[in-house]
Amino acid sequence: MKTFTRSLVVLLLLVLAGPSAWAETVIIKVTDNAYTPQTVTVHPGDVVKWQYEGGTNSHPTASDNAAWVTFTINTANPTNSITFNNAGSFPYHCTFHGAPGVGMYGVITVAVATPVRPMAVAPSAFRCYPNPADGVVTLTLDNPQARANASVQLINSLGTLVRTLTVGSEAKTEATLTLPVADLPAGLYGCRWLVNGQVVARQRVMLIH
Repeated sequence: MKTFTRSLVVLLLLVLAGPSAWAETVIIKVTDNAYTPQTVTVHPGDVVKWQYEGGTNSHPTASDNAAWVTFTINTANPTNSITFNNAGSFPYHCTFHGAPGVGMYGVITVAVATPVRPMAVAPSAFRCYPNPADGVVTLTLDNPQARANASVQLINSLGTLVRTLTVGSEAKTEATLTLPVADLPAGLYGCRWLVNGQVVARQRVMLIH
């Protein structure tokens, strides 16, 4: 009965997990008096998180094009996160220590990746097992044409990239990779297959320990 209940819970989590399982979180470090990195490029659905790294100053962070309400990063409010859903350029600055394009400022570019049609991969071509997994996940890629310049990424539920594997391009029926996960916390993860930096297939995998 316990095994059945666990399997049912895992199935529900895999079905109900939304797009956030695939979003990435990009960290911008805030110091006296700079945003690092100053320019970042993300994709729709990704999260940008400003994170205070120490110092003595407060940094009211304003959008040059009114994309968000000004927020302040300091010791009392060390982080702030924004999800970017629309493509475009989003310049910003610290109202105390900069101005648009001057001093303490930054630029976020939200770019829409151009689909790579020849590399489209059927979901059945990318398998993760066992699922749920404990210790090791085996990944099977059975589309040889989509293995050149390819990689596999594992992303946790917060959008943080926790593993990257390079996929061999040798011509054979399928490629099988072993992904150690014993050191990762239990939970739901997104697994992505990329070719030339473009996501061509996705799977979800549940880790249990």
